[in-house]
Amino acid sequence: MEYPSVSPCGGTEDSQLSISDLEAFAKLGITPQLLSKAGVRRVSDAEARNDYGITGASSMDMGGIVFPYIHPDTGYRVTARLRRDNPEMENGKPKNKYISPYGDGRHLYFPPGSGAKLDQPDTAIVLVESEKAALALTDWAARAEWKLLPLAMGGCWSWRGRIGRVENARGERVDEVGPLRDLSFCDCRKVYVLLDANAATNPDVAKARTVLIAELRQRECNVWICQLPILDGVNGPDDYIAACGDVEMANVFSSALDAAVQPAQFSDDALALKFPEIHGNDLRYTAPWGRWSRFDGTCWKLDDSLCVSDLARALCRTAASGEKPTTASRIFSARTIEAVERLACADRRHAATVDQWDADPWLLNTPGGVIDLHTGELRPVARRDYMTKITAAAPSRDYPRWKTFLSQITGGDEELQHFLQRMCGYALTGVTWENALFFLHGQGGNGKGVFLNTISGILGGYARTAPIETFIASTSERHPTDLAGLLV
Repeated sequence: MEYPSVSPCGGTEDSQLSISDLEAFAKLGITPQLLSKAGVRRVSDAEARNDYGITGASSMDMGGIVFPYIHPDTGYRVTARLRRDNPEMENGKPKNKYISPYGDGRHLYFPPGSGAKLDQPDTAIVLVESEKAALALTDWAARAEWKLLPLAMGGCWSWRGRIGRVENARGERVDEVGPLRDLSFCDCRKVYVLLDANAATNPDVAKARTVLIAELRQRECNVWICQLPILDGVNGPDDYIAACGDVEMANVFSSALDAAVQPAQFSDDALALKFPEIHGNDLRYTAPWGRWSRFDGTCWKLDDSLCVSDLARALCRTAASGEKPTTASRIFSARTIEAVERLACADRRHAATVDQWDADPWLLNTPGGVIDLHTGELRPVARRDYMTKITAAAPSRDYPRWKTFLSQITGGDEELQHFLQRMCGYALTGVTWENALFFLHGQGGNGKGVFLNTISGILGGYARTAPIETFIASTSERHPTDLAGLLV
């Protein structure tokens, strides 16, 4: 059944999402078409109160974006949740940022098209926390051709709520709290549990996930656990799609763990599985090299200082804190720390191949971003570029001193200057189509050394120096490190 583009409770044309709203949703991969089908709209304080039944003190500004909750069978709105633009602040944190109509029972959030997907038993359900996450994954699944139905719970514990009234031991009528009835749509299905990234670090969120998994397994669900990598500015899967792209989101699902085969809490395997939950986005292990690489915000660098061992040690130290002395000493032992690192090497979330490093010969990494040498376009570096090198300088259009130098050493020969520019541009790429070897020759003091040293200095990690003997024919065997140094 198609969802109405507006709530049955009404609203005006003035309540449509603004351009800035649409741009913000677009960054998360959510299309205007999906937002329209879902009835997501901007409301004023009066509309929130009058059209959606949102209540609160008159001093509270209820203006914001509303997400109608539509039942997948009837197509009618059963409740709504408002994301306020200007919530009150308490101890530096927003208070009552999300509000639902008073008296409405809790429900799961079903994106448009849920009814048709639920009719297909092989459609896997994804349980996420926020409505934005559900919508972002809905559009992502369509682009990636994954057969998924994302459902939002409204929070890590919000799959539980008031489900009725019962009589307590004193004969009083009280609220009955338990799993929402909407959770029955998950029964006997494959279900991915994808909570926000802090499930790896927040004990309450981790507990909520554990209890939810137990409930789903009682419902005979085939449960798989997804863990978002911990990144600055990334909370839910919607943020992760915006920050890392569709391919990395697919990797999160591909790396999901079967909840039915989870190891004991403090076993070597359990601790090793926890390691990529925290560090999976910034660490890669290349088996043929036997080396770890770490992303430092600009490029991937080999771990030459036992940083990964220190991170494994920190993980074990955290896990051991608060445990009984005998348990803590076992968890924080050298043997366990070594086992965590050794097992993490084989985890698919850390695995890297030799071929994926610096794979695109037309990308140049600089302190100012990555340059596409085909177009000259500059963009921020991304982990998925897997670049291990970076230049020492960012691009600039203002270099009068360099132009003066080129004019001096070429005797004002502009054609030679243009040739030197093309030669350096060719050296920026990783292609070798020309099979060319360039020589700078002439008497001393004519600028050869200054030119080469300047270019090499600018290229930074992309430049290598080799002895001239490497390129001279010889009857004796060359030392292999001479050529190997040019291939690093």
